[in-house]
Amino acid sequence: MRGTRNESFRTYSGRYVWPLDPRPEDIDLVDVAHALARINRFNGHTTVPYSVAEHAGRVSHLVEQLARGLHGPVPHAPDCLPLGQVGACTCRSLMAEHGDLGIMALALWGLHHDDSEYLLVDLPHPIKHAEGLGTAYLEAERRMMACVCRHFGLLLREPYLVTVADRVMLWVEQRDLMNAGARDRCACAPFTALADSLPTLLPGDYAQAEQAYIQRHRDLTRATRAFDSGSLTGVPPPVGDPESRWGAGV
Repeated sequence: MRGTRNESFRTYSGRYVWPLDPRPEDIDLVDVAHALARINRFNGHTTVPYSVAEHAGRVSHLVEQLARGLHGPVPHAPDCLPLGQVGACTCRSLMAEHGDLGIMALALWGLHHDDSEYLLVDLPHPIKHAEGLGTAYLEAERRMMACVCRHFGLLLREPYLVTVADRVMLWVEQRDLMNAGARDRCACAPFTALADSLPTLLPGDYAQAEQAYIQRHRDLTRATRAFDSGSLTGVPPPVGDPESRWGAGV
C-alpha cells in the first residue's frame, strides 16, 4: 500500500503522485514537460533562464547527430561510462540492426534522461553526491528513472551516446551561460573539442521549451512505433525483468 496523502503531491495535470514510491502509470508526458520547462539548470545560476526541458531537447538532438556521424567519430571514454550503462558497442549494434529506428530510440532516451527531476527537482551536484542526503536522493532517482523507462518503453540503462551528449552539453552550457573558465573544461574531457565545435547556445523561453519537448517526444515515438513488442520502445519490458533485451554490453 502506498503512503498517505501527506507523502504525495498534486501535479500540473491534477493527479496525485508519490515521488518516493513511483509507479510507471503515474507518469504523464504533459506533467513532465510542464515541470521540466520551469526548473532551471544549475539551480538558476545562469546568465539567462535555461530550463531542464530545453537541456533535454538539446541532448536528444545531439544524440541523433552523434549517431548519424555528423560530428565525426565519438570519443571512447570508459571513465565517462558509469557502471550499469549501455556501452558504445551496444549502441552501434542497435543502430546496425535497426538503422534510423535505432537512432530515434537513442534520441528518445536522450530526451527523457532527466525526467526524474520533474518530481525530484534538479539537485546541484555537490548535494546529490553528498553522503547521506545524496545517497537517499540517488536511490529515489534510480527508482524514478526505472518507472520512466518502463512508462516510455526505454532501455533500462542509459546509453553511452546519451552520456556523451549530456557531458558535451554541460560544457556548452557552462561556456555560454555561466562564464565558465578553463577549470570547468576538465568536467567535459575528453569531449572538449566536440563541445567547442558547437555554436553558441541561445535559450528560448519556458513556454517554447515545454512545447518543443512535447513535440520532440511525439516525433520520436512516431518514428519508433515500428518496433515490435519485444524491442527497445513501444511496449515496456516486464516490470520484473532486470534489464532490456539489449543487455548491458560494453
